[in-house]
Amino acid sequence: RGGRTQVTAITTSPVMNVELNADGQRAQFYNERDGRFYAIDADGNVQSLSDKTFPKVEKVNWNKDASKAVLEFPDGSNIVYNFETETQVTLPKHWEDFDFSPVADELVAKSIALDPNNRWLVKSNSDGSNVQAFQALGDNADKVVVSWSPNDQVVAFADTAEPLASGLDRKMIVHIGKNDENFKGLIVEGLGFKSKWAPSGKQLLYSVSGSYSDYKPLLWVVDATSSSMGEHRRSLGINTWVDKCTFTGSSI
Repeated sequence: RGGRTQVTAITTSPVMNVELNADGQRAQFYNERDGRFYAIDADGNVQSLSDKTFPKVEKVNWNKDASKAVLEFPDGSNIVYNFETETQVTLPKHWEDFDFSPVADELVAKSIALDPNNRWLVKSNSDGSNVQAFQALGDNADKVVVSWSPNDQVVAFADTAEPLASGLDRKMIVHIGKNDENFKGLIVEGLGFKSKWAPSGKQLLYSVSGSYSDYKPLLWVVDATSSSMGEHRRSLGINTWVDKCTFTGSSI
């Protein structure tokens, strides 16, 4: 109602990629100041996840139970670190934009070779073994966003469809699966598409902006299973970016 929101600071250090652990009782994060990973509980108790330091991590992507993470560094180096066994494996430098499978110990990533004809979406085990290329990227790698759905149907979105004649702000987002599926495209009303899956994978929350919103980001929700893609689309009437949102349950 516009009143004060009372909060308690849990750390004064700059942090990134906060993620709940498997039981949902602790928040895990990377501390940019000292290059270490920590977990903090609801009472504010802080525990180091590892004695090892990882200076200048650029991106962190956790697996489904937050026991492993892909760490991307500014020089292009990539490692998978297992916080339970305190072991790490190195992934190819030409891989980027990682995401973990919601159901298995697998990764999906973009393999960006110098030759556009050799640029692919690839799937592998979390240690980099058993690599399978399944979707050519060509010159469109920068138009593809890796995002593995919780129901294991979609692994990425592509902003590669031809412009729609029905409006300047209207466009189609293409869904990419692991097995060359022909998913129905998602029509969005605006530019700058960013999304977040509902925990069930049945719905998608996304933000776009356009002339109708004064070019401010606007939140939308839509059904997003393979059989219901694009149905029941509705605006939530909230002007914000989707990466500022989170879910408290399996439904919206």
